[in-house]
Amino acid sequence: MHRDLKQYRCIKRSVIKIQAWYRCQLARRIYQEHRAKIVTIQQYYRAYKLGKIEREYYLQKHAAVIVLQAAFRGMKARELYRKTKAVCVVQSLWRMKKEKLRFLQLKKSVLILESNIPIFLFLPLEFYCFR
Repeated sequence: MHRDLKQYRCIKRSVIKIQAWYRCQLARRIYQEHRAKIVTIQQYYRAYKLGKIEREYYLQKHAAVIVLQAAFRGMKARELYRKTKAVCVVQSLWRMKKEKLRFLQLKKSVLILESNIPIFLFLPLEFYCFR
């Protein structure tokens, strides 16, 4: 009986070791599956976060470029306005000079005409009539 008990205990220990090994393998496999799923979720989440950061960075740069473009276009528009205004001033002065010369030429012509025509032609008819 003592020998059967010893053999039973030996078999029981062996069964317990096999069960422990099997449970260990099962737990390890479940752990590795969970770990693989967690790693996959982490990769997707990190990619999402990185994509979000990159998008914010892009949008920030895009907004900065728009501000710079607006400033540059405004500067070009103001420069064009100043040049146009300067051209208008030059044109105005040139036209004024031309008109002044034309007027002075006309005035000179009138003075020459008046100096060559006798004054009595400009007097009224009653001035010549004798009674």
